[in-house]
Amino acid sequence: GLPWLPVMTEGSDAAPYRAYLDANETVLDFDAPTLGLALAPEDVDARYVILGEMHGYAAPQAVDAALVRLFQTQGSPRWYLAEMTPREAMAANTYIAGGGEERVRAVFDRFAAQNAQWANNEFFGKLTTLRELNASLSPERQVRFIGVDAPRAGEAALALASSRSKADLGDPASAQSINRLLDVAAENRGGSRYDTILSHMETLAGLPGFDAARFVGLWGIFHAHEASVNGGTPLAALLQEPDAPYAGDVVTIHTICFGPCYNMMPAAALPGPVQGQNGEGYTWVPMDISNPYFQRPKGVSDVVDALGEQKAALYRIDGPNSPYKDGDRLTAYSGYLVQAQPWNVDGAAADAMDYLIAFKGSAPLTPWSGAAFDISGGVGADHPELVGGAGD
Repeated sequence: GLPWLPVMTEGSDAAPYRAYLDANETVLDFDAPTLGLALAPEDVDARYVILGEMHGYAAPQAVDAALVRLFQTQGSPRWYLAEMTPREAMAANTYIAGGGEERVRAVFDRFAAQNAQWANNEFFGKLTTLRELNASLSPERQVRFIGVDAPRAGEAALALASSRSKADLGDPASAQSINRLLDVAAENRGGSRYDTILSHMETLAGLPGFDAARFVGLWGIFHAHEASVNGGTPLAALLQEPDAPYAGDVVTIHTICFGPCYNMMPAAALPGPVQGQNGEGYTWVPMDISNPYFQRPKGVSDVVDALGEQKAALYRIDGPNSPYKDGDRLTAYSGYLVQAQPWNVDGAAADAMDYLIAFKGSAPLTPWSGAAFDISGGVGADHPELVGGAGD
């Protein structure tokens, strides 16, 4: 019964949080091109808007595409600053600019060979959506990818795209030149993954056009925290350091899924009995973050209650008079999984994130190649009603 103690004790002070969530809620409509996403006026023109996800769910891919469409059609057009390497980004650019798909398919084939969660059909479907979006936009508003991640093993097999333009953040046509510049720099430096990423970010800040440039991108949820996690400093927090060229100009949107949520996890990372019977590379694992026995954030019941019967909603967490500016609601975790894999976030929720998107269920990602083992007995495979499923 111990996992239920936090649930029972936090109810006594839930009222201000429920009232705040109700007043700062934007219901999302998955039949609308931009889902009805809306940011506060002061956040619309932020230098870098980071969408954070727990890799494996289908829903964030749909939100990411809608967020890009929102900016490219209504706000400041943005570069897509990706959790990809420069070479992977170049392959994506060839495709979303209307070129052939051979290069980007080679990228996904490499992901699949490594049983990486990036190897999924929904990610490729998002690129197809952005390709269609670009075809409808004027050249200066088309989205292009910049890959700032560290090189991956065996990446030399991915040929570099041709480029004749100057690296200039004021010109989307220079995307391949920018990625070439970063690729060469990555080859000549050592250090950690974050050393490479931050070096790339500094390089971008020194390019022509940086003052007017705006960025958006989807990253793993750790990277999207503006406060330290488990003693480590995530990307969003590092970019906010006083002397950084991005300081004070980064907006983070976190995502959370509760209810019938299905995650596509690499089978090799799981215990033997749930790895599948036929050598599947992935397993569809049901997860519910509101389950007190799992890994439950304090106060998640407030979000569940606020969402009600709605499929998904956006909540501003750091708004004026937000009760999330103090305390540990949404940043303290309980449950048995926390004992094995701690998730300790420093500070209040408004210090860690600017917005939160809550999903009432999410379909799993589907493997780029091969099949996933469904430990739910078939429920995970039949998900048209879930966010990111066949019905969206």
